[in-house]
Amino acid sequence: MLFLVACLVYWSFFPAFRVEQNLSIPIFLLLHLSLTLITCGGYLINDKHDMQTDAVNQKSKKHHALLKSAYFYHIYLSLSISGVIIGCVISIIYSNWFAFCSYIFAFLILHFYNHYLKGKLLLGNLSTSLLISLALLLYPSFEINLLDFKSHPTRILYFFALSSFLINLSREIIKDIEDIQGDHADGLQTLPIMAGKERSKNLAFFLLIISAILSVFFYTFYFLQISYLLQLSYALIIVPTLIIAYFITKAKKQKQFKRLSFALKILALVGLFSLVLFTWI
Repeated sequence: MLFLVACLVYWSFFPAFRVEQNLSIPIFLLLHLSLTLITCGGYLINDKHDMQTDAVNQKSKKHHALLKSAYFYHIYLSLSISGVIIGCVISIIYSNWFAFCSYIFAFLILHFYNHYLKGKLLLGNLSTSLLISLALLLYPSFEINLLDFKSHPTRILYFFALSSFLINLSREIIKDIEDIQGDHADGLQTLPIMAGKERSKNLAFFLLIISAILSVFFYTFYFLQISYLLQLSYALIIVPTLIIAYFITKAKKQKQFKRLSFALKILALVGLFSLVLFTWI
């Protein structure tokens, strides 16, 4: 998903705003290969540590044999370290210290996530949501000045990073509610375990309402003079956000939370791909 969004930015969004692009296509692809390798490593180590909780929650992984392999940690470290090295080398070549620090930060967070962060109140949720937002800004940091807040591309991309953070944080909380039995058996201190399902639902609801309100102001500001784009943004993003928020308050069963988690993933995907709307203004 992150790679597809980056392709949209590279071939559509930046050209529409006449941004002078520094990265060639091979370097662009290599940059996202590094992200893919780190992401794969992160998912693998997370699934490895989730084996006990998945058993309690009656979830099965198709790559179960890989997770139990004697070579698992070699594979995980090879993926993660290769991704970090590729990303850091590109960052040094282009003197992009934001990207360099982001790669080091991502590796450290993913490496220590399961040992220290995942089981702590909200820390695991915040760290994974922050990593997704950083990943969205990683490629743009090579092409634009992320500190130039007068630039429309910078403002727009920051909004999408913030919106993605809020939606993914809400989804992480919903996933914790869904997995509460397994997490409890594993001795984790997630928000639903420590504060209860209702308070956790209320926080997820509140995060989505904030996202919807910000979206109303943001899309109205940019599309006020283009009614069909404004209507499209409301139909694709704002209304679905409010609908999902409503269903969160009504959810009771594990299956309902599983559907809501999937719906939030789709919402995040549609929201990110709404970047294409800005090529028409």
